[in-house]
Amino acid sequence: MSNNKKTTKFVGYFEHCSDTLDEIFHSKKELINFVEKSKYDIDDITIHKVTYSDIENIKVELDFDTECHKVFVDCLIDDKKTTSSFIVQVSNAGDYEPQNGCYFHGCSDNDFSHNEFSMEEKLISKCIDIPSLVEDEFKGTYELYDAGFHCAIDSRNLYIKENATGDEYTIVTLNESHNSSFDYGEKMKEYDSFDSHEEAMEFLEQFRTNEHYDCKGFYNFLKHYNDDNE
Repeated sequence: MSNNKKTTKFVGYFEHCSDTLDEIFHSKKELINFVEKSKYDIDDITIHKVTYSDIENIKVELDFDTECHKVFVDCLIDDKKTTSSFIVQVSNAGDYEPQNGCYFHGCSDNDFSHNEFSMEEKLISKCIDIPSLVEDEFKGTYELYDAGFHCAIDSRNLYIKENATGDEYTIVTLNESHNSSFDYGEKMKEYDSFDSHEEAMEFLEQFRTNEHYDCKGFYNFLKHYNDDNE
């Protein structure tokens, strides 16, 4: 960690319930002042110092086969070197959506079947937004191209999704009004895949009409997949 810029935060931890204060602090004094003005008893809280490098140096490993994306964090907790691992699942659009079943948990001793958080993992995840690191990495693995229907149906637009290696092009609808923080349901729905952008566009030709704002063509596409909500 010596060559990287470091960030230090202070976290209050309740030993009796294995939980942390909601807030994080830049100094021990700031934390103590907060607790003294709050409903909490300072004797119930253990103060931990967490020091970590820039988030750009945190290792993220995407695993599209298992959908168990891994994050590895090296840091200092109370000046003692600690390495912790986490598992994050995101949607096919790359959003962490626990309301839709996405999970996030620690991996004590690199046991990726472990589904809880150790104290160290709780301290780290309080200071670092671990799911957002996976979201950023995942969203860099694809590009969306407008399919050219120039319209939306039920807030959904039609795109062609190119994967990171450029050898798969999937037709998708994207719900532009979907809020990944609390909405249920799919933001992105995937349909057929093709070897090239040209093949995907050629497949869509059968649904198009002569209209520029081609809602009828888009509807024809949805009806082809029995996805027209009728």
